[in-house]
Amino acid sequence: MTKNKIDAGLIALELDFQKDEIQNMTWMRFLEILEENTDRNFHSENVLYLAYRSENNDLINRAEKMWLDHMKHGSLTFENAEIRSKISDEARNIFVPKYNTTISSWV
Repeated sequence: MTKNKIDAGLIALELDFQKDEIQNMTWMRFLEILEENTDRNFHSENVLYLAYRSENNDLINRAEKMWLDHMKHGSLTFENAEIRSKISDEARNIFVPKYNTTISSWV
């Protein structure tokens, strides 16, 4: 495993995996990483990895910015939590297109 350094100005922040590693690993391994990160309370990293997996450049750019803001502040601000939630929903809709309609039908 190589570290993915993202330049945040004065500091270089590290992720456990590089974008191309996330995009090329098996689905089983990817799901294991998401589960491990959830256990470690690394929810922002999971959203970033979902964006990487989507290969959607707009989503990736917004997820990287969200993650960098989270790391710079040392915690998740309310505004950044809303951004993370929106990115997460968009990524989920890429991988599970019927997610919104299925959930809506349960309510």
